[in-house]
Formats: sequence, C-alpha cells, structure tokens
Amino acid sequence: MEQQYRPLLRRMEIADILDGVFRIYRHNFGVILGISAILYVPLAILNAALMVPYAQMLVSIPGDEVPWEALTAVGGLGLLLLVAYVVLVPLGYGAITVAVSERYLGRPATITGAYRAVLSQWHKYILTSLLVGLVIGGATLVGLVLCILPGIAVACLLGVWFLFFTPIIACEGRWSTDAMRRSKDLVDGHWWRIFGTWLLVGLIRGAVSFALAAPVQLGAMGLVFAVGEVPAQVVGQSLGTLVQMFVDPIMSIAIVLMYYDQRIRKEAFDLEVMAQEIGGGKYAPLPALAAPAAPLFAPPQEKLPPPSEPADYEPVEPAAEPPAEDTGPETPPLSWRSEDESPPLDEDNDTA
Repeated sequence: MEQQYRPLLRRMEIADILDGVFRIYRHNFGVILGISAILYVPLAILNAALMVPYAQMLVSIPGDEVPWEALTAVGGLGLLLLVAYVVLVPLGYGAITVAVSERYLGRPATITGAYRAVLSQWHKYILTSLLVGLVIGGATLVGLVLCILPGIAVACLLGVWFLFFTPIIACEGRWSTDAMRRSKDLVDGHWWRIFGTWLLVGLIRGAVSFALAAPVQLGAMGLVFAVGEVPAQVVGQSLGTLVQMFVDPIMSIAIVLMYYDQRIRKEAFDLEVMAQEIGGGKYAPLPALAAPAAPLFAPPQEKLPPPSEPADYEPVEPAAEPPAEDTGPETPPLSWRSEDESPPLDEDNDTA
C-alpha cells in the first residue's frame, strides 16, 4: 500500500527552501530526471552535431582555404540549436514546474502528465519566456551602455521581479504581461530575501555543476591523445550538456518553493489549502513540508485499526422503560382566576 503524505504548508526560511529542494529532488528523482532528459537529450544530440564541423574549423591550418561546407553546416546547425533552445527550454522548465507543484501540493505527478499539461498551453510558455528575455536583455543592454554596474543592477532587479512567471503560467494560467505583473506583485516587499535565496541556490547549482563537469572535461581532454581533437571536443560538449540535465532542476524546484512561500506569506495560501481539505479535497502521496519543529518532510503517521471486540463479547440490551401510569384526563389549569373569583357564567344558563 502506498504511503500517504499530508502537505503541511508554512512559511519557509532559506534553510527550509534548500532542504526542500534536495528532498523533493530525491523523493521524485525518476520523474524529474525523466522530464529533464526529454529536454536535454535532443539538445545534447544537436550540440554534438554542431561540434563536428565547428571543431573541424578550429583545427584547420591557418592560411588554408575557408572551409565553406563546415561554415555552412555550423550556421545551419547553430540556427537549429537556437530554435530548439527557444522552444524546448521553456517547455522543459514548465514540465518540471508542473511536476514539482503537483507533488508539493499532494497530487501524483508523471512525466507524460507534466508534458501533457504544458503542451496544452505551449504558446504561453514560449511567448512569455521570449517576452521576459527581451525585456531583461534590452534593459540590461541599455544599462551596460551607460555603465557596467547599472547593467548588472537592472538585470538582477528585473530577473527577480519576473522570477515566478513559469509557476504562474503552470498554476494560475496567466501569461505574457499578466504573468510578469503577477510575479512582480508577489516579489514586492520581499525582493532582497528572494534575491538572496536565488543567489545562494545559483551558487550551489554552479558548484554541483562544476563538480560533475570537471571530471567530464578532464576525460575529454584525455581523449585528445586517443581519438583526436575533433571527437574529443564532440564528446566533451555532449557530456557537458547532459550534466545540465541533472543540475538544472535544482533551480526550477527552488523557484516553485519560493513561489508557494510568497503566496503563503502574502495571500494565506496555506489556509486556502486547509479550506479545500475541509471541503472534501484529498491529497495524494507527497513528501510534504512539515511543521517547524519536525523534519521538513516528515513520514506519515500510521492509522491505528479500530479496536476489535473479544470473541466472547455479548452485547447487553438496555432495559426497557416502564409504561407511564394512566392518571385519567388532565385537569385544565385554573391560572385564569384567583381564589375569590368565580368562573364566568355560561350564556345559556344566564338566559334561562
């Protein structure tokens, strides 16, 4: 029988969010990794195909003729890879967001179910992602033209403001400028705390990525002497892309947890979930958030079976109540007169 977990939603500090990220990833590793693989395996294949002509161009002897065939292949494959990133990355991040949100709220999540939910509104993810990228990129470029520091400040400001647009699309159905405005409303008043959490998760993600990618790159460098420079670069680039398949869900999970934390802080989302449960809502298995004094993902409490009756138990019927005594017709109350008053005469007797 599958264990039941009950999500106990509450405000989370930075340590709680970090703990929740890795616990959700660990408890749902197969689903999250499967979703991420559908995103990154095609990208790794395209990267490998692009690296073949690109590496040939890099190792060409200076002074030789320009390798036009390789240059054309690089341009075509580079454009195809760009389109793949624009289309696949928003959909992949959206599917991870859907799966993590479902598990966080206590509902079952599957790879096909997550992608089915995302593909039903695929245009919202792609167009909103492009819009957010253009706004942040354009504002950052203007800031960099003025000075480096304003450009970095603008990128951080807008990046945190629009951090929740993917969970908003997945959970609320809003998109485009509506999702961007909604994300900014959730962030307002908590920008520095969200920025600090986002920065810390990014540093942890970068450290994990470096720890996984460094041996891969060292191995690819060793292949240069065995199979040549071009195959070694192809293998190194492909494996580097696959490393991101394991690492990128860390940030997506953190963003989902921060999104729900903001809704709890500003909109009492935890009370909304409790009201839904009281109204008959049910929650599926979930390694859920526990109370502050307990572990973040507390195991469920087993339900005790109802007490069994002994084999020789015989129920005792209650004794029947004795019938009430017949006291004759009730005498009407005489509260209508005092002691010195006489009853009113009957009209027929008075006439007689």
